[in-house]
Amino acid sequence: MNMMVHGDGSSGILKHDGFTDIPENIEPEMFDICITNPPFGSFETDKDVLRRYELGEGKESQDRVILALERCIQLVRSGGRVAIVVIDGVLNNVSTKYVRDFIRGHARILGIISLNKETFGGYGARAKTSILLLERKDIPDEGQQDAVSMAIARNTGLAPNGDEVAGNVLPDILLDFQEYQRGGNIGQYPETWVTQIEDRLDVEFYAPNASTRDWASPKSETT
Repeated sequence: MNMMVHGDGSSGILKHDGFTDIPENIEPEMFDICITNPPFGSFETDKDVLRRYELGEGKESQDRVILALERCIQLVRSGGRVAIVVIDGVLNNVSTKYVRDFIRGHARILGIISLNKETFGGYGARAKTSILLLERKDIPDEGQQDAVSMAIARNTGLAPNGDEVAGNVLPDILLDFQEYQRGGNIGQYPETWVTQIEDRLDVEFYAPNASTRDWASPKSETT
């Protein structure tokens, strides 16, 4: 395991700067799926790195989680999928609207899952986070989107100290997401729904009132 973590060269695990290509190993449009939990609260200042990215070009520094969003979309082929953990500030701050515009223009937003604060509490992380589920568009456009599957995960199976606890709702959220992708109805987990999105991408902003929510909206009626 130690050899794998440090990149022994035979297990498909490479130790390398994630923002830089490795010829024939990690290059744009090389993958079908990209799954990542990038670092929060750290900034890239290397100008050679920044100029490679639309979201970094011309800047003195850029939050690495923002660069990671562009990098993941860049790495997958057209139709390829991305699952990435992001801080909610990227999803709702006025100052990061340009990042959301980039995401909408280059990817279809398939789903957004709001995670509770306990999810990464055991690692000392305090920022509110969500999971973005994306699919790279064939050709960038003006940001057109279909309806998006959303969920609020009140329990992700972890206590604030990192210990495992019963009641993880993520498996049920996954079942709802998969069912919606197949064109079916959601309803496995009570706090999942489907909605059209505006500028903001934070789930709580779109959370419907329990008395008016359509708990089983068919995909054909919401796209």
